[in-house]
Amino acid sequence: GGIATRTADGGLAIVSDNNVVGNTIGIAVTGSGTTLLSRNFVSANLAIGVSLYASPGAMIQAEQNVVTNHTNENAGTGILVTYREGGPSLISISETTIAENESSTFGGGVIATLGADAVLEISRSTISGNRAGEDGGGIWLNLRGGSVLLEQVTVSGNSAAGFGGGIFVATPEPDFSGEEPPLGELMIRHSTITRNGANPDSIEGTYGGGVF
Repeated sequence: GGIATRTADGGLAIVSDNNVVGNTIGIAVTGSGTTLLSRNFVSANLAIGVSLYASPGAMIQAEQNVVTNHTNENAGTGILVTYREGGPSLISISETTIAENESSTFGGGVIATLGADAVLEISRSTISGNRAGEDGGGIWLNLRGGSVLLEQVTVSGNSAAGFGGGIFVATPEPDFSGEEPPLGELMIRHSTITRNGANPDSIEGTYGGGVF
């Protein structure tokens, strides 16, 4: 169930003004073309609210959406961002609310794995009240050479039983050949990170309530 799009090089898909409720995955985007998601209300889907899989050359733009009230026993519940190596891709999320999502493991609100030449931009958005059973209540990032920009983003009231109540940045593990992945980049500008909590049983501050 839900809505699924797949674009080829030069293709365009537009998904707008929908109520997407009660599916396994609310909206799933794949392909190497351009996809626009706008003004969608995505709620109470059984696993993931929005899955964005960027192939080389893809440009995915999500604006003015609400993603809320998802629960997943695996990693990622609100928005899941992944990529395929081989060329640049851009995922942009703006003017979007990601709230009250819960993962039993990592990334209650947003979980993103980004390789070299992959860029994720989140701007003028709110990520609040999300929960993770392990790390990254609001946002969980694995930057294998990729880049993330948070600009004018409010990350508030998120919690994790492990590290990084607001934002958690993982240490990338070597690939199958044992080669270390390139370092990624996280830039946070003009944003508010407040009232997030991590591991309530730890010494205050050591587990990164805001950012770890």
